[in-house]
Amino acid sequence: MKRTSLKKVLSLAVITIVMSMCLVSCNEGDPIGNAPAFGPALHGLAFSGWKLTSIEPEGYNTTDSTGFEIQFFDMGQCQGKGSVNSFYSEHFYYNQGASYLKLVFDIVTDNGDGGPVEEKYFDYLQRAENYEFVDDSTLVLYPFPNNKNYKLNFKMKYGFFADDMNMN
Repeated sequence: MKRTSLKKVLSLAVITIVMSMCLVSCNEGDPIGNAPAFGPALHGLAFSGWKLTSIEPEGYNTTDSTGFEIQFFDMGQCQGKGSVNSFYSEHFYYNQGASYLKLVFDIVTDNGDGGPVEEKYFDYLQRAENYEFVDDSTLVLYPFPNNKNYKLNFKMKYGFFADDMNMN
């Protein structure tokens, strides 16, 4: 039987450890070794920010530069704004499995009349009962149970583990 030197054994051990670490880090996402997925479909709404794109069926266009936005946080809070006023909720409840959502506004600023679009936006947000992700960058909130004709459509501004947490 051939004797193996200690130096050779240690070298093989180090190479084995390094290769194992590489394999583990490469396979965190999926079996093919792609980067791990951190989209909303996996993590619900927490740590995400969204910009309103439309209100239906009224067809309100919200491409205004001031924007209508909503941010969701991990401890049940959310906040957002309309064209003039903003809101904060310390009581936002959601159940990802059932796509259930309920927002209770604790604070709504009184900076003036935001007009009919803002009024409809705030009304639908407070009535929201269901949500769904159409894809990893589109969120839809439904203000009435069993009626998908009425909805708020949002595009993601930032999401899970994103480098840019800027709501501009």
